[in-house]
Amino acid sequence: MKNQSDLEKLIPDFEDFKKVLWSYKNIIDTGKLTEYYCSILFGLTLTTPRNYYFDALTSENKKVEVKHRFYSGNIPPGMKIKLENIDVIYYVELEPNLLPKRIYKFLSEDITYTMNGRVSFQNAFNSHKAEVVYSS
Repeated sequence: MKNQSDLEKLIPDFEDFKKVLWSYKNIIDTGKLTEYYCSILFGLTLTTPRNYYFDALTSENKKVEVKHRFYSGNIPPGMKIKLENIDVIYYVELEPNLLPKRIYKFLSEDITYTMNGRVSFQNAFNSHKAEVVYSS
Protein backbone atom coordinates (compact mmCIF):
# COMPACT_ATOMS: atom_id res chain seq x y z
CA MET A 1 0.00 0.00 0.00
CA LYS A 2 1.20 3.50 -0.85
CA ASN A 3 1.28 6.39 1.63
CA GLN A 4 2.13 10.09 1.82
CA SER A 5 5.88 9.47 1.89
CA ASP A 6 5.52 7.77 -1.52
CA LEU A 7 3.64 10.82 -2.78
CA GLU A 8 6.29 13.18 -1.36
CA LYS A 9 9.02 11.31 -3.29
CA LEU A 10 7.07 11.50 -6.56
CA ILE A 11 6.17 15.21 -6.49
CA PRO A 12 9.13 17.57 -6.86
CA ASP A 13 9.26 20.35 -4.24
CA PHE A 14 6.45 18.75 -2.27
CA GLU A 15 6.29 21.48 0.39
CA ASP A 16 5.87 24.15 -2.30
CA PHE A 17 3.24 21.95 -3.96
CA LYS A 18 1.26 21.84 -0.69
CA LYS A 19 1.46 25.63 -0.35
CA VAL A 20 0.12 26.12 -3.88
CA LEU A 21 -2.73 23.68 -3.19
CA TRP A 22 -3.68 25.56 -0.04
CA SER A 23 -3.38 29.01 -1.65
CA TYR A 24 -5.43 28.14 -4.75
CA LYS A 25 -7.68 25.34 -3.48
CA ASN A 26 -10.85 27.21 -4.45
CA ILE A 27 -9.93 27.26 -8.15
CA ILE A 28 -8.10 23.94 -8.54
CA ASP A 29 -9.82 21.29 -10.67
CA THR A 30 -9.93 18.51 -8.09
CA GLY A 31 -10.93 15.94 -10.70
CA LYS A 32 -7.73 16.54 -12.67
CA LEU A 33 -5.75 16.66 -9.41
CA THR A 34 -6.99 13.23 -8.32
CA GLU A 35 -6.24 11.83 -11.78
CA TYR A 36 -2.70 13.21 -11.38
CA TYR A 37 -2.30 11.58 -7.95
CA CYS A 38 -3.43 8.20 -9.28
CA SER A 39 -1.25 8.45 -12.38
CA ILE A 40 1.97 9.09 -10.45
CA LEU A 41 1.23 6.69 -7.59
CA PHE A 42 0.04 3.74 -9.68
CA GLY A 43 1.80 4.25 -13.02
CA LEU A 44 -1.33 5.08 -14.99
CA THR A 45 -1.20 6.73 -18.42
CA LEU A 46 -3.73 9.55 -18.57
CA THR A 47 -5.75 9.68 -21.77
CA THR A 48 -5.38 12.80 -23.90
CA PRO A 49 -7.68 14.42 -24.42
CA ARG A 50 -9.57 13.09 -21.45
CA ASN A 51 -11.99 10.45 -22.65
CA TYR A 52 -15.69 10.66 -21.80
CA TYR A 53 -15.78 7.09 -20.50
CA PHE A 54 -12.40 6.64 -18.83
CA ASP A 55 -9.52 8.74 -17.52
CA ALA A 56 -6.45 6.53 -17.82
CA LEU A 57 -4.96 3.19 -18.82
CA THR A 58 -2.96 0.74 -16.74
CA SER A 59 0.23 -0.83 -18.08
CA GLU A 60 -1.99 -3.82 -19.03
CA ASN A 61 -4.29 -1.47 -21.03
CA LYS A 62 -7.13 -1.73 -18.53
CA LYS A 63 -9.46 1.28 -18.65
CA VAL A 64 -9.54 3.31 -15.44
CA GLU A 65 -12.04 5.83 -14.11
CA VAL A 66 -10.96 8.12 -11.25
CA LYS A 67 -13.63 9.51 -8.92
CA HIS A 68 -13.22 11.61 -5.81
CA ARG A 69 -14.99 13.15 -2.86
CA PHE A 70 -13.89 15.23 0.08
CA TYR A 71 -13.47 13.09 3.17
CA SER A 72 -16.56 13.14 5.34
CA GLY A 73 -16.58 9.72 6.94
CA ASN A 74 -19.75 8.82 5.01
CA ILE A 75 -20.09 7.11 1.66
CA PRO A 76 -21.45 9.79 -0.68
CA PRO A 77 -24.50 9.39 -2.92
CA GLY A 78 -23.98 7.64 -6.25
CA MET A 79 -21.76 8.95 -9.01
CA LYS A 80 -22.31 8.60 -12.75
CA ILE A 81 -20.08 5.95 -14.29
CA LYS A 82 -20.53 3.78 -17.39
CA LEU A 83 -19.35 0.52 -15.86
CA GLU A 84 -19.43 -1.37 -19.15
CA ASN A 85 -16.68 0.91 -20.53
CA ILE A 86 -14.15 0.55 -17.72
CA ASP A 87 -12.25 -2.15 -15.85
CA VAL A 88 -11.02 -0.38 -12.71
CA ILE A 89 -12.17 2.53 -10.55
CA TYR A 90 -9.92 4.50 -8.22
CA TYR A 91 -11.98 6.30 -5.58
CA VAL A 92 -10.01 9.12 -3.92
CA GLU A 93 -10.99 10.69 -0.60
CA LEU A 94 -9.48 14.17 -0.37
CA GLU A 95 -8.50 16.04 2.79
CA PRO A 96 -9.48 19.74 3.08
CA ASN A 97 -5.87 20.57 2.04
CA LEU A 98 -6.51 18.65 -1.26
CA LEU A 99 -4.05 15.86 -0.45
CA PRO A 100 -5.42 12.32 -0.63
CA LYS A 101 -6.54 10.77 2.64
CA ARG A 102 -7.32 7.34 1.17
CA ILE A 103 -7.51 5.82 -2.27
CA TYR A 104 -9.58 2.71 -2.92
CA LYS A 105 -9.38 0.46 -5.94
CA PHE A 106 -12.46 -1.35 -7.24
CA LEU A 107 -13.06 -3.67 -10.15
CA SER A 108 -16.00 -2.40 -12.19
CA GLU A 109 -17.73 -5.78 -11.81
CA ASP A 110 -17.92 -5.19 -8.03
CA ILE A 111 -19.89 -1.93 -8.38
CA THR A 112 -23.67 -1.84 -8.79
CA TYR A 113 -25.98 0.61 -10.52
CA THR A 114 -28.62 2.39 -8.46
CA MET A 115 -30.63 4.62 -10.82
CA ASN A 116 -30.13 7.04 -13.71
CA GLY A 117 -26.66 5.72 -14.53
CA ARG A 118 -25.47 6.33 -10.97
CA VAL A 119 -23.50 3.73 -9.09
CA SER A 120 -23.20 2.74 -5.46
CA PHE A 121 -19.94 1.81 -3.78
CA GLN A 122 -21.83 0.68 -0.66
CA ASN A 123 -22.14 -3.01 -1.61
CA ALA A 124 -18.49 -3.19 -2.61
CA PHE A 125 -17.45 -1.67 0.73
CA ASN A 126 -19.80 -3.96 2.68
CA SER A 127 -18.57 -7.10 0.88
CA HIS A 128 -14.90 -6.09 1.35
CA LYS A 129 -14.28 -5.64 -2.39
CA ALA A 130 -12.72 -2.19 -1.82
CA GLU A 131 -8.94 -2.49 -1.84
CA VAL A 132 -7.20 0.32 0.06
CA VAL A 133 -4.20 1.18 -2.13
CA TYR A 134 -3.21 4.47 -0.43
CA SER A 135 -3.60 5.79 3.10
CA SER A 136 -2.05 8.99 4.43
